[in-house]
Amino acid sequence: MENHVYQSIRICTDEWLVRYQDQLAKYKEVPSEYHSDYSDELIADAAEAAGRIHAMVAQGQAPSAYSAAYQAALASELSRALWVDDKRGRDQARLYVARFAQTNSKIKNAVQKLKKFRPKNLGQLGKLIYSYSSLTQSICQHEIGQQMVSGELKMPTYLEDADEDEKELERLLEAVEFLQSSAYDCQILDDMLEMGVGMEGKPLPEDMPIEATSDFFRRASQANLNQFEKSVIDSSADSQHVTFELAQRAMLCKDIDYLLVWWEANKAQRQMLLMFDETTIEYARLGIAISSYSYSYLLMAKYYSLGVIYDEDEVITGVRREAALDYMLDFSEDQARRNIQFLTSNGVDASDVIFSQMGASRLASGDTCDRLMALQYLWEGNIGARTLAYLGGFADVGTPPNSAAP
Repeated sequence: MENHVYQSIRICTDEWLVRYQDQLAKYKEVPSEYHSDYSDELIADAAEAAGRIHAMVAQGQAPSAYSAAYQAALASELSRALWVDDKRGRDQARLYVARFAQTNSKIKNAVQKLKKFRPKNLGQLGKLIYSYSSLTQSICQHEIGQQMVSGELKMPTYLEDADEDEKELERLLEAVEFLQSSAYDCQILDDMLEMGVGMEGKPLPEDMPIEATSDFFRRASQANLNQFEKSVIDSSADSQHVTFELAQRAMLCKDIDYLLVWWEANKAQRQMLLMFDETTIEYARLGIAISSYSYSYLLMAKYYSLGVIYDEDEVITGVRREAALDYMLDFSEDQARRNIQFLTSNGVDASDVIFSQMGASRLASGDTCDRLMALQYLWEGNIGARTLAYLGGFADVGTPPNSAAP
């Protein structure tokens, strides 16, 4: 990793840490009667993450410190936001939530920054592709949150015996999480582009197969999604004697990964492509395709290869094939190390893979949800690395860009 990139990561980490401290101070100003067990738990998690940051930086693990600072800031800001004074009522709460994250303006700013960024080398291209994927996720999170605020998308609530006002407030608070995650995705995009400024390394080839690579990932993502719906949702519909549409809606509410990849394929893609012109649209298509492929592959792994187990509250508590998950994590971790060496030996900055590897390492010893997230981090990093090698013309002959996934 270039020293310039490493120092940029440290600066961005400090900025996230300041944001965490600011949001924590605001949370402490919230009257204690409006604190909840959930928000207090988020604050405790944020404090634990923030407490590791300085040690990580001292140990030369700036990417891990960046991830911890980001998570701490997000958790503290959500905690500060996740309360609504019941005296304001449902309508005022909806207005508050709709204005909360201001993601429309942040998405527009992110689009303008992407349009202005012109990669000169493969390391910068990696940052750009990652940023387009972040924008894809931001748009999805924003649209889902807005649909929840408007009432067009009604996620299930856990307040079975509550009145309609209480259920509505819970949905609005869920919308806050989507909207704030959308805003933070835009900030991550900004950080990635900042890290790419001044980056040196292997120059871009004159002719890169970007369109063909995008089509490859798009078709692979759609194939995964079709297979998932056939093997999981069709089976669920048959066993419950309901229509495919009802079973699909239940799954969209149950699994956030399916909700995101379905939203990307059916809604966000068209919206996002309208934001870019002919000079940048090929990068937008590639970012969308890689993001969709990553989520669709994780879906297949969770339900087909691993067999996720849910409790009565629809929370993932384990997998039926634990040994398979161990193997996937070990295999993907080994590939990440190889890809870091592979990119570096070819003169390409490998910080994106290092980010993914360190983030996964922090999660791999956690619960099942953490381990699945670690797997996704590793896949994203490895897929990005192989894509750069493929576009740069130094991948193994005949090796497809999705060869990073086991």
